[in-house]
Amino acid sequence: MREHPEERPGWQIERRDDAKTVLTIFGPVNYRRTYYRHRETGKRVYLVDRLGSYSGLTLSIGDIALVK
Repeated sequence: MREHPEERPGWQIERRDDAKTVLTIFGPVNYRRTYYRHRETGKRVYLVDRLGSYSGLTLSIGDIALVK
């Protein structure tokens, strides 16, 4: 997403490479994410969190799901 601005219209990179660790029954899952700010609304989010989800029971990233 960071390399393809056309996939995130209106979003600007605010910060890069923030470390994130999620503990699962399979062990820790470590990854780095980019923090974005929307030009018009000022809203700030990690867009990767919209692609993947973590409910406390399941961590989903794309087509991969790790179930607790």
